[in-house]
Amino acid sequence: MSIDAGERENISRWNLSKDCFFESYVVHWADPGQEMAASLRYILLSPQGRDPEATVWGHFFDRRDPKQNLFLKETFPLTNMQVEHEIFYFSAGASAIFQSGARGELKNKTMSWELKFLPPTRSFRYLPAPFYHLNIPAMKWIAPQLSFQLNGELKVRDKVFSFPSVIASQVHLWGKGIDDSWTWGHCRHFREDKEAFFEGLCLPVTWKRRTMIVPLLYFFYHGNEYLVRDPVAWLKSKSSYGTNQWHFEVQDKDLLFIGDFSSPSEVMTNLQYEDPRGSMRQVQFSGVADLKIQISQKNGKNWRPIDTLTAEKSAFFETGTRKP
Repeated sequence: MSIDAGERENISRWNLSKDCFFESYVVHWADPGQEMAASLRYILLSPQGRDPEATVWGHFFDRRDPKQNLFLKETFPLTNMQVEHEIFYFSAGASAIFQSGARGELKNKTMSWELKFLPPTRSFRYLPAPFYHLNIPAMKWIAPQLSFQLNGELKVRDKVFSFPSVIASQVHLWGKGIDDSWTWGHCRHFREDKEAFFEGLCLPVTWKRRTMIVPLLYFFYHGNEYLVRDPVAWLKSKSSYGTNQWHFEVQDKDLLFIGDFSSPSEVMTNLQYEDPRGSMRQVQFSGVADLKIQISQKNGKNWRPIDTLTAEKSAFFETGTRKP
């Protein structure tokens, strides 16, 4: 069977013989016109000493009234899972994700969805190619469908949200363990530039006893792609993050990007990932975060400010840390 490159990137890396394995598929989108954002996760966990299981997560964020935010999840045993390896197809209970769409229901249809994915216009490999074959970082990240048009319906409680066409993104991550800490962000709705696009991940990477905070970023700005994902770029970069903020300073080509994510703690969802080796990760997640990116251009030995992009309550932002 012939499949395209994007679908190959999504095919599961797990099989029944793999103990200590974690895999997750994430779909997220924001719809400023309906003042909402949503994120869906299909998670496979093959822990040490226990049978494999799958968990489906659903997040809904209301930009106007945080009290309406909703997070639901359900866990399913191996007997209720289906994982294909010739095509991209992963299901748990009544929920499934595949290359052309996703469906699901949680808690007796308190949240349910039926979605169609149109072919992606962009994809992104966060890591330099050799790192997909090394033990660092613990999790491997790929965005096979970094940007695509989504249509369908999402039902939350008794309200149905219809999407004739919104821009969405889908990420695939896997590994024998989960990194001790990370931060991730995504934004497709900047006030000043409707075509601008940001996707970013930041990880601590230890190599030869030296730990670096490594930014792995993608920008689409004024028709050009800017990538920060190689060791030379890391040495020129600055990045720091906490529970509800992330600051980065990175360069590519002749531009400098200085960015700040933030989200009030009270609107962030507190989550937990179980590492397949037994430890836990505490995760803070928001679909209504703020993002500001200041852009400067090289001018001799100096940087000249040329633009500022802002997104209010329309960015996705996540931080994860090892739980004591």
